[in-house]
Amino acid sequence: MLGKLMAANSGNVTKFLLVALILFLLAPMVVILCLGTPPEPAPGGGGQPNPPTTTGKTEPQPRSEVVPAAGASTVATRALAAEAPSTEGLAEAPSACLRVVDHASQAPVAGAALRRVQGGAEIAFTDDRGLASVPLLQPEQLAVVMDGYLLRMAPTQIGSTEAQPQQVQLVRDVWSVVRRFEFFDPDGRSASVAFVRFRPRAQQAGVAASAPLGPSAADKLVQRAWQEHTMLGGLPVCADVPVQVGVWSQDRVHRVAHRGEVRFAAPGEFLAEVATESGLVGTATFRIETAAAGASAQTIRVNLERGDFLAGSVVAIGSMRPVVGVQITLQGGEPLGLLATTGADGSFRIGPLARGEVTLHLRHGDHQPLSWGPVVTNGNTLRIPMQPLPSTTLRGRVRGRPDQKPIAGARLAWLPTGGNSVTAVTDADGTFQIAATGDAASRLAISAAGFLNYAELVQPGAPFAEYDLWPADPAVRLAKGMSARLVGVVVDAGGTPQQQVAVRWIPDRPNEVAGVVGRRILEGGSLALPLIVSTGVDGSFQLETNQFGPGHLALAEAGPSAAGGVAVTAVAGSTKDGLRLQR
Repeated sequence: MLGKLMAANSGNVTKFLLVALILFLLAPMVVILCLGTPPEPAPGGGGQPNPPTTTGKTEPQPRSEVVPAAGASTVATRALAAEAPSTEGLAEAPSACLRVVDHASQAPVAGAALRRVQGGAEIAFTDDRGLASVPLLQPEQLAVVMDGYLLRMAPTQIGSTEAQPQQVQLVRDVWSVVRRFEFFDPDGRSASVAFVRFRPRAQQAGVAASAPLGPSAADKLVQRAWQEHTMLGGLPVCADVPVQVGVWSQDRVHRVAHRGEVRFAAPGEFLAEVATESGLVGTATFRIETAAAGASAQTIRVNLERGDFLAGSVVAIGSMRPVVGVQITLQGGEPLGLLATTGADGSFRIGPLARGEVTLHLRHGDHQPLSWGPVVTNGNTLRIPMQPLPSTTLRGRVRGRPDQKPIAGARLAWLPTGGNSVTAVTDADGTFQIAATGDAASRLAISAAGFLNYAELVQPGAPFAEYDLWPADPAVRLAKGMSARLVGVVVDAGGTPQQQVAVRWIPDRPNEVAGVVGRRILEGGSLALPLIVSTGVDGSFQLETNQFGPGHLALAEAGPSAAGGVAVTAVAGSTKDGLRLQR
């Protein structure tokens, strides 16, 4: 009996020891599963920043996957939904008509798109007769886009009709070289859509240059059509048309579907830089030769791999505090148009990037712009110091009224009394920074194409401010509802038009045109439109006003009364035509 008990106890002890051993081995795994992975090291590893060496490269640091803090983000800007091109400045009814025909056969071309060269807005399609009516306020350059044809420009005039249309001849594209592209991920599956940039490569020694593409015939219209095709190929008007014009559009990025085609209008060797929203990147090198008549599209396969990510943090020189909201891009760009923004702790993570060396461009409203690099995409965690701006630096944004869209390329001039002027140009988002000199308020002058000039007295080091400019074109102001237009004619008792006669607009309830409260605006703060206009040689007049509502049009020689005038109501954004005044 005792032997049986001892044997049983021995078996239980063995089981107990086995269970204890298993729990001991599993305990660390249970803890990890319950508590999560250990915290990642802080970006940059603390301490002093790692400055560039004399070659501009950053010394390698141990690779770590930095997780940016809240507020940090990276956006593939080219993958965002594009803003619809503006249709502002169009008339309410058709004012011109185009007829599009095939150059060789003179047959009408149906389904051709008519787009505005400025902005790329699509405003009409040709019907079965090749006709398309367009609502233009004034003569305008349009583009005609049709698959299989060269892109054409159409300087459209007002007044053409379906009975007497303006004719545009399309030329079939038999000169461009077509390439079809296939994109495959590391598992051999096709990627549905990729963003592709084609970079021309330098001509290699001993390799004969390809003959230029394009027509050699003496047909002047065909030659002009090719010139227009290559000019339009790099503009937004054909953003959805995959035309590559060699070195003249090397920074253009195409959105290409798997097995999608691209038309090359220039020969040479190209490097295709490819990236997808899902984080894949790849490259392919190929050569474009002169097109052979009737040649089918060759296929180029691009094998994609997971892209690298570059991480780090940005700090201010001196305080070493994190800089929040720094915008980071790649110098020279890349297919996705990546834009990283630092988070609350100054950290960022940008990618996917092709493996290699890159240079980062950093911008922040309170710091000097900075180029950092080159750095290796797969081997560094960066800690980047930025220099704060002097306290006298002026910062702001230039916008257009009334939609307050940023104006890129606006010119600014700081004009201190008795000192040297300082100039600056706004960036793509309309922002600027200018090193204001002196300690007294001085004139800040702003000019931009298509807008009225602006000037304001500003104190050096003043807070960030918005500077809003009025459109200079009356047609644009009218289309945006900023003014009304009164159109008519002055005649004598016999009906003869009277020239050089002043016409006055007398609103029943005049509106006070005010500037911006609290700002010392010297010019351009308000839209002060004259209430008097003179007739032309045919007795006609056009008066633009922002004094809306009921009122009277009268001859200025009658004085400020409405005697002998015509009652009319000025409505924002509309034209009142057919007004007739008798002298």
